[in-house]
Amino acid sequence: MENSNQGRPRPGQEALADLDWEPDLSARVLGLWLLWQMKPELGPGVYAAFEALSITGRVVEAEAGQELEPSPDATVQIPWWVLKVLAMGWENYRADPGDRSLGQVLGLERGKGQRRLFKQYDRLHRDLMLTLDVVHLRELTKDTDHPLSVDAAIDQVSNRHGLGRENLWKIYKKHRPQVAARYEAWVSKTRL
Repeated sequence: MENSNQGRPRPGQEALADLDWEPDLSARVLGLWLLWQMKPELGPGVYAAFEALSITGRVVEAEAGQELEPSPDATVQIPWWVLKVLAMGWENYRADPGDRSLGQVLGLERGKGQRRLFKQYDRLHRDLMLTLDVVHLRELTKDTDHPLSVDAAIDQVSNRHGLGRENLWKIYKKHRPQVAARYEAWVSKTRL
């Protein structure tokens, strides 16, 4: 299957490939869940839902070790919020009396001939994933003889991603409250 966006790196692939940990599917979707929680309106919510579907498809095929053929018997678990956002968007499109495109109704495009909003959503998703990386590094070392300070975790993540330390600090300070709370809920759920 050919991907028309092959030359453009997708934020999920880019951000997740650089992380120092190997999250499972639920961890990958966590960053998108965070985006949806922070911006539940159609644009960012629909973006997050489509990215979650894309990541789910990539992970399922990677775990299978091959490209899977569509089958009426094959099923995949999809988070409810993903289906809810996409169903709501579709209903809004069906009810739209105007001549707006699907992308406009879903909040993925501004208007005819105007740029898509992906860059804005890509950046927010990237920032959430970077914050998640810092939170996770600190969690990994909290019960060791040498727990990482926020400064040390920021240094590691900024070096790994080639980001300025001050920029990552700004990102971390802005998103840490939402990310840390959701991360803790996810960790608690996965430890059961």
